[in-house]
Amino acid sequence: FDAAERMEAQSAGVERQVIGQATDLTGIIRVTAPEPMSETFLIPLVREFAAVYPDILIELSLSMRIYDLGTREADVAFRVTNNPPDDVVGVHLATLAMAVYAPAGSSLRLADVTQVIAFSGGDPSQADWKARFVPQARVSLRSDSATTAMHAIKAGLGVAMLPVSIGEADPALERMADIPIEKGAGMWLLTH
Repeated sequence: FDAAERMEAQSAGVERQVIGQATDLTGIIRVTAPEPMSETFLIPLVREFAAVYPDILIELSLSMRIYDLGTREADVAFRVTNNPPDDVVGVHLATLAMAVYAPAGSSLRLADVTQVIAFSGGDPSQADWKARFVPQARVSLRSDSATTAMHAIKAGLGVAMLPVSIGEADPALERMADIPIEKGAGMWLLTH
């Protein structure tokens, strides 16, 4: 009986420690995401999270590089893909809509396009848009960054297919009306 009472007391002590740890969350959470998600989506979320959990540091890596969640290069990843890896768990957040953008006020038509910016952006389904719509155009720049592609459009390096959420948010860009909006890859939230 004495041994059972000691075990019960120890069990209650362990339970108190676990509950105490759960309310005092501290540490680092490594998050990776494509760069365009930071300003309008991630930064407001990080601000809200920090208000609730001030002792947790968010390390935010904005890159198209694929960080290995299995080896803890990152704890949480936002990825543009139609095929998330089998060794992670995730939630499909959205399917991206894609459109071709030119500098605002240019009123470019398909026949007028001579240069394109090849933005890979992790979405292989968009790789053939140049051949389908503007085969006469030459590739003036390749990039895996939507932000770089956006700046290249503004600099006059050509047109590029971008996520509609990025293109429509920038008044210095205009969507080419004679190229339809297309379904892009999925946006996933993944963790190990």
